[in-house]
Amino acid sequence: MSRYIEMFKDYVWNIPANGSLNVLVVGCGRAVEAYYLNEYFSGNARFLCVDIDDKELYYAKENLIGIDARIKKHNAARLNEVTDESFDLVISRHPDISSDPLDLGNWEGIYNSASERMAPGATLVVTTYTPKEIENVLMVMKKLRNMKIGPIERNKHSLAINAESGLDGYILTASSLPS
Repeated sequence: MSRYIEMFKDYVWNIPANGSLNVLVVGCGRAVEAYYLNEYFSGNARFLCVDIDDKELYYAKENLIGIDARIKKHNAARLNEVTDESFDLVISRHPDISSDPLDLGNWEGIYNSASERMAPGATLVVTTYTPKEIENVLMVMKKLRNMKIGPIERNKHSLAINAESGLDGYILTASSLPS
């Protein structure tokens, strides 16, 4: 996970490592990134971790003991039913996104819902294993009206799986635009 923090330092340049931060993790799984980001932000971050998988949420609760984190079982495409807060940082790590139109529509709903909860100037970070997955993310992100999308980059801190793929192999960042 230290590679994830190094990636974070290199690619998410507008988030200071000090001060209080409100962080949303969509599709949080076991929320391992929230655990390490809490260390990176010296405990000055509050997390809302959302997923629909009971087993993963069980482990997320175990991983985040003692951390200012709320863990919710909910469809991330309907975040307005869970919170009315705004977030400084949104994390989407390894979204399972295919080019199937139904799948793209689901993720469009998730990213649209997340973007509506972002504070002006907030950052969204998406990492994937493969170039195809990140291209699918970009296709969805281009449909959002209130986001400035950064370039897709190969993560130099990625742990390679093969020549094209890696753990957090590709990264896309986007910023919310002022209303």
